[in-house]
Amino acid sequence: MKKRIILIYVLFLGFHFYSFSQDSLACTKFKIGKFDTYIDGEFSSKVTRNEKYQKEYMPKTGIKIKLKIIWINDCSYKLIFVNGNKKYYQMFGKKNVNPDLIVTIIKVDGNEYYHESRFVGDENFVYKAKIVKSK
Repeated sequence: MKKRIILIYVLFLGFHFYSFSQDSLACTKFKIGKFDTYIDGEFSSKVTRNEKYQKEYMPKTGIKIKLKIIWINDCSYKLIFVNGNKKYYQMFGKKNVNPDLIVTIIKVDGNEYYHESRFVGDENFVYKAKIVKSK
């Protein structure tokens, strides 16, 4: 009986770690590429991401921003504001009051993922979006 319990426990742990590694593996395909962002089902922005930077363009406002990206692990990353275009500074001013943003991928579904983001120092704010990888 004791051997069966230990075997079931070991199998459960193995399955748990296998599932986790699959989730991490699924996240890595979103580290580089072109993406569309949707908030509450509506298109929000175009994103281009390479190893070091993420650039975002919001067609409704004409705002473009550049962010440094630092991967914390396979499914989480930090975005650090670098600069914005003229439209950005007209809307938000020259003062850089942009706190870093921690993004956590919470679900991967094929060519898209869902994330929750929080500003560093403001855990109450939660920004949720769906990101779709462009072909």
